[in-house]
Amino acid sequence: MSRQPRLLFLLLFTAIACGYLLFYCLDALPLRLWDEGRRAVNALEMWSGESHLLVPSFLGEPDHWGTKPPLLVWSQALAMQVLGPTVLAVRLPAALATLMTCLFLVYFSARHLKRHWAGVVAALCLVTVPFYMNGHAARSGDFDALLVLWLTVGVLYLYLFLEENSKRTLLLSAVALTLALWTKGVAALFFLPGIFLLCLFVPSYRSALTNWRVYAAVLLPMMSLVGYYLLREIYDPGFLSLLWENELGGRFSQPLEGHRGGPMFYIGQLLLWPTEQPWWLCLIVVPLLYWRRAADRPLLRYLLVLLVTHLIILTLASTKLLWYAMPQVPLYCLLLGLGFQGLLDWIAIEKRDVYTNWFAIAGLVLCLAWPYLNMAHRVAQTQHGPEYSSTTVYGGYLPTLDELATYTLLLPSYNPSAIFYAQLAQRRGIEVNIAYLDTPPVRVHPGAAAVANFPKGTSVVVCEMDPWLHMDGNYRFSASHEISPCKCLKVEGTK
Repeated sequence: MSRQPRLLFLLLFTAIACGYLLFYCLDALPLRLWDEGRRAVNALEMWSGESHLLVPSFLGEPDHWGTKPPLLVWSQALAMQVLGPTVLAVRLPAALATLMTCLFLVYFSARHLKRHWAGVVAALCLVTVPFYMNGHAARSGDFDALLVLWLTVGVLYLYLFLEENSKRTLLLSAVALTLALWTKGVAALFFLPGIFLLCLFVPSYRSALTNWRVYAAVLLPMMSLVGYYLLREIYDPGFLSLLWENELGGRFSQPLEGHRGGPMFYIGQLLLWPTEQPWWLCLIVVPLLYWRRAADRPLLRYLLVLLVTHLIILTLASTKLLWYAMPQVPLYCLLLGLGFQGLLDWIAIEKRDVYTNWFAIAGLVLCLAWPYLNMAHRVAQTQHGPEYSSTTVYGGYLPTLDELATYTLLLPSYNPSAIFYAQLAQRRGIEVNIAYLDTPPVRVHPGAAAVANFPKGTSVVVCEMDPWLHMDGNYRFSASHEISPCKCLKVEGTK
């Protein structure tokens, strides 16, 4: 098979195999608490024209708890323009970004590295990593899948520039960096220290340090981000001080919202991967197969330096969250793919036996079969695990109350997922009030109302234990509607 048809076949195979895991039952699970729910509200209000294009809002006020640039929210609002205000529209940009990451790994490996199987293995590895496919990445309405796409494209095209001095690949890398910055701000810059070290210590890369185009490719994207920050400060005064607290200085110098961990936090998590997917143990051995050829060593060195320096930067930061390490995952997967390609090359050179090659490919299929089938089972789930189950039931229950003209949703604490579904009910013409047992800060929920005395006849919706105990301890009521664990209680008086 010639190169072009082979590449098209591999791209089609990857799109089908990875697309199934990415899109099957994508909207089956309700929106998760925290970031996904808040991004959904941002996108809903931008789609409906309630917020400024440059200033995502939350409940009609500028979102001061989410200071990231708006590229993700724009893409979600655009998806809502096509699909309506649905869970699918919230998650579709992340799923598409992950599929594009998989296809890019295949294209880059075949087109530029002449290693056709490396990209396929990397793509299949990526979509079978539970850490990546669960919350915050591939199948979630969060920033990270989009960030990972742009960073993967950017760092690999920059490698080509350093090796070939191609202006085109430098331009593509600069465009990818711009999109990464507009997705998650300064998190897009964490690979740059490793690239600088490579340029400093690898003789063939040193010319990049005196190339004005390289500085333009870094500074112009950064200037575009600074321009956005300044524009937002004009439309949302006080934003820059919030940005410093939440993104630039505060998150690095002190653990925000209690997200702390020791110096082994990320390394410990990486060591857990082989317990979930045993083939990750191959990372110990397979790069050696790729290192055996002198022509292949620069890429392996490049990837290892970027991974190590990125890990060091994350470890030095005070705020530690597992998904901060997600940009590393496609690079680890590419290392696995290159190692497998090294095995095939060794067989072809040493054994000169085409059947042995097919045996190696069959072995790879067997190794990936269990992780793939296991992930297929996971994505078919229609209920969240215990960490989310009690806080994500509102999406299934609130639409069943559309016959009511008004009701109050009683929440134990901040829950943007419930707020999103309440806003959808309001757009269906229902008056939904939200009250809290534990009132969140103003920057988290502007105008949040603490629980007050409910007058007789008020319909109060409770889905979690604390609101139920509050109602049971203070009011007489009758249950007018119930789908466990949620109940709509009609207040008859106080106790």
